[in-house]
Amino acid sequence: MSREGVVRVAKTKQVLTPREIFGVPYVKITYGSRTFTLKVAYMIASTYLPYERGMQDLKCIDGNWSNYDLSNFEWYNAREEIEKNSEGENWKPIKGFNRQYEICEDGRIRRYSDGEAVSSYQKTDGTLLVKLWKKSRASSYVVAKLVADISLTANPSITFVIRTETKVMYIIQTSLGGARRGKSITLSIGKSRSLLMNMTQTET
Repeated sequence: MSREGVVRVAKTKQVLTPREIFGVPYVKITYGSRTFTLKVAYMIASTYLPYERGMQDLKCIDGNWSNYDLSNFEWYNAREEIEKNSEGENWKPIKGFNRQYEICEDGRIRRYSDGEAVSSYQKTDGTLLVKLWKKSRASSYVVAKLVADISLTANPSITFVIRTETKVMYIIQTSLGGARRGKSITLSIGKSRSLLMNMTQTET
């Protein structure tokens, strides 16, 4: 590994050709029977740039990950910075993703590790969706449902129901004076990403 970003195999001296992913150079490294895709800048910094304990994340100062000058990189703790910049906001990990993603009550989604925003998209009927990865497989999720999952208190008696393409409903069964009643909480997120909550109470 050279400071100029040249990566080669130690035994054969073969130079590995980087491949750009979203403008960031990566190389594939084989170790035993496993193959890893590593960021070239991270390899350079790990080799030549000292870092303090707890500062395991790499920041590119000018945003150009192909600029391998050591002065362009800085070690920092991404999680600490994320939490500092999110004071006053209610972010919670998305259930079922082992702290891979987290979501705010207004529908914004970001990666848990580095705070990078995850873009959502809309279907023609206005439904707001987001594509998330789990075990090397991407699936689309309704943003309103993800918001509801963190906004409503977990309860085994909650039944999740899709009422329309653009709205999500939770039916919460409660007992009031011996009579069974259901509270319908409808959550939808529009183009403005604002959270609309309409609460009604109906007999069951």
